Amino acid sequence: MGGSRTMEKRGHHICQVGPYQIRQKVTRATESKYQGELKTNPGSTEVSIYKSKNRIEGNLTSVAVAAQKAIEMLKSEGKDTSNISKKVIQKYGLSL
Repeated sequence: MGGSRTMEKRGHHICQVGPYQIRQKVTRATESKYQGELKTNPGSTEVSIYKSKNRIEGNLTSVAVAAQKAIEMLKSEGKDTSNISKKVIQKYGLSL
């Protein structure tokens, strides 16, 4: 049995906003039989903001909300937001 990978621990890398990474972990719905009855466990998605290996913010509802929060964190630190990809800004409808 091998060690767990980064994707399994932190989720898939979605986009980069400055020094922050937006990652999304998706858990699929499962069905199992228990004492002859079919039980379903609902799936879930968890979006988090990471800076290198450190989790800054978690349990966000969507990638767009997480990216906007990362931009706000950059502004509050007084860092430049001009190096954020235009593709990310258009895709998630972010406001600078």
